[in-house]
Amino acid sequence: MQLDLWTSEWVVCGFFAYLVVLSRVQPLAAAARRRVVLVSLVCVALIFLIARLRPSATLEVLREWLPAVYLLQGYWMCGVFFRRPMQGVERRLLAVDAWLFGPRALGRLVARLPRIVCSGFELAYLLAYPLVPVGFAVFLALGQQARADDFWTAALIAAFGCYGMLPWIQTRPPRALPMGTPLCSPHPVLRRLNGTVLQRMSVQVNTLPSGHAAASVAVGLAVWAYHRSILLREADESPLGAVSGARVYSYPLAGFGLAPWYAMAIVFLLVLGGCHLATASTLNTVIQLQVEESMRGRVIALYLMVINLGIGAGTMVQGALFDWIGPRITVSISAVTIVVLAAWLVSTRRFDPMDVGTAAT
Repeated sequence: MQLDLWTSEWVVCGFFAYLVVLSRVQPLAAAARRRVVLVSLVCVALIFLIARLRPSATLEVLREWLPAVYLLQGYWMCGVFFRRPMQGVERRLLAVDAWLFGPRALGRLVARLPRIVCSGFELAYLLAYPLVPVGFAVFLALGQQARADDFWTAALIAAFGCYGMLPWIQTRPPRALPMGTPLCSPHPVLRRLNGTVLQRMSVQVNTLPSGHAAASVAVGLAVWAYHRSILLREADESPLGAVSGARVYSYPLAGFGLAPWYAMAIVFLLVLGGCHLATASTLNTVIQLQVEESMRGRVIALYLMVINLGIGAGTMVQGALFDWIGPRITVSISAVTIVVLAAWLVSTRRFDPMDVGTAAT
């Protein structure tokens, strides 16, 4: 049977071969060396075994998701090579932090950030672990199963390229170093949750550059690249174009709600206005294309009446929420609601029966 490995699987084989060679070069305890070799051989053997088995639907799903396991094992195996921190490198990194966030404009700006923005940063770090499998699930939901190898190739190269530097650049994370008063204080619940996850999942050592950040960026770019192609395709296919416009509309809305200062809020508000004009034009076009000409005026009148009534009712609801949870969270919840509703409309395929460009009869 012909051996047909994915590009991402060759990347995994190459990385674990690198770890095996490195375990023979660098001074490691016998138990640590056996662990690295054993895990590496198991991962590589699993790749070749799956490639030799008879194809099936279950095996294909397993093959699509196993790279997440290889990624995590590669990260943990690199942590085995840590011996002692390079204090000279740590001092240089701290000096860079002090230069960036000291008594300069950037440091003063970070110190003025509201707690919700600081909590957002903490949450982003916390979500670095589940982001890769969740991003792949979204990738599959976008109908890109045939491109699973492309997704994992990008994610694995980004992550392994950083994790592979850990045996050579060994530093402790900032939380393990004596630090002064933090410039930005997130919600204590998020901080405790993040600390618990790090104790259980992390190797407690820095990867420089950050493997988590690199993998997250690679996953985001992979999902966005194919999501963008779908958006462009939907833009020419009303009424899905209206749903896509609503999703794009939600992004500057969330930015406006979370903007830490007035000038940034104004910028997001201008973008939001442009998105509103584009979305309104698309909706009007959808109605005119989908409604029979003799009924078009009545339907548009009903459409405008519902919109105006919805604005009034929504304003009252938002006013009550402003008093209860504040304007930032209220506007952000509105953005999330738009995304959820748009995803529901697409997933339920409610627009499939509509013949685009032909008036309904």
